[in-house]
Amino acid sequence: MKTIIKIIAIAIFFLTTGCAITYVPNTVNTPMFSNKGEIQASAYVGSSGFDPQLAYAVSDHIGIMANGSFANHKSDSTTDYEKHKFGEIGIGYYTKNGNNMTIEFFGGFGLGEIKSRSDAWLFTDESDIKSNRFFLQPAVGVSNTNGMFSFTPRFVVYNATRNNITYSRSFIEPTITGRVGFNNIMFTGQLGYSFSLFSTSPTKDDYLLDYNPLIISIGIHLALNRHPE
Repeated sequence: MKTIIKIIAIAIFFLTTGCAITYVPNTVNTPMFSNKGEIQASAYVGSSGFDPQLAYAVSDHIGIMANGSFANHKSDSTTDYEKHKFGEIGIGYYTKNGNNMTIEFFGGFGLGEIKSRSDAWLFTDESDIKSNRFFLQPAVGVSNTNGMFSFTPRFVVYNATRNNITYSRSFIEPTITGRVGFNNIMFTGQLGYSFSLFSTSPTKDDYLLDYNPLIISIGIHLALNRHPE
């Protein structure tokens, strides 16, 4: 299964880009906590590579999270590639609405870098980016001991530095996440799309025109100390 997802991820990357990639949206971490003391860990593979996630419910309404994203995509037929590493932390509020519905709101900050190369029709484009990112993500979901379904429209402000020049771009990234299994361990999947809102550039050249818009991943989700009503 991991091999299939890797092939799909590489195909998506090289089919949806013409210039060197400067931004890859990671899998959204949407905990949907049930109670204080709950610990969650997830591992995804997909369009953004390998995405590990952690989350912890500090209290009955406050949670924290840490997320990563790592990839090394290469083409077998060309010199195209995309390599990135990214990490972020976040804090948020969650509340239960009845026995099965959870509403949450998280925000956070991350740092990363991305290197890529693309052989377009008439030229070769390469990028070496240092980046930081702010995110805000409200979410609503329903869950029980056997599954979870949530909707998360994440808002991102992405700042990338290339050749000592910093460019900024904003995105809205609606995603749907599903989990199925048992209370402690579940299979999980996510599907979403990153829409560019606006960008700012100190020069006439906007290096943030090319990014991977798809968010698609599958993985395993582990929850400890979870006590859904």
